[in-house]
Amino acid sequence: MDVGDKIFYPMHGAGLIKSIENKYLGDDCERFYVIELPMEQNLHIFIKEVDIDKFEFRQLVNEDTLDKVYNYLNDVDCPMPNNWVQRYKENTLRLKSSDIFKIAYVFKGLAIRNEKGKLSLKELFMLNLARRILISEFVMVSGFPKNKINKIIDYSMEH
Repeated sequence: MDVGDKIFYPMHGAGLIKSIENKYLGDDCERFYVIELPMEQNLHIFIKEVDIDKFEFRQLVNEDTLDKVYNYLNDVDCPMPNNWVQRYKENTLRLKSSDIFKIAYVFKGLAIRNEKGKLSLKELFMLNLARRILISEFVMVSGFPKNKINKIIDYSMEH
């Protein structure tokens, strides 16, 4: 990974490797990757260079894959267990993955359930997280502003 690379960070979304910096921790000097997550109010995460391989980063998807995700949101049913504990466990695993289609599944499935009735606070948080993660990658790959991506995603769910 190099400075300037756009990456996907599970549970956070699209980010940019802003820099690689030396930081002194006491007498020791460590190298850190600085990852900026623009959709998380410009949150910066510092990850030690020696630990970078422990994280499941991936390259961002391409525009063709974004089109497939859009169609997926439009066409695919996303059934979920009625038991909220089981549903929460399954969706947590999906969100922890780097698979954009699994994240889209969580978003669509919870959005549909939310329209039919109340979700628990944990599931509302999960629904919003899945939406933010999807939007972050759509914004960074397409270059469209966040408000346009929100409209595109909302439209995909209505049709």
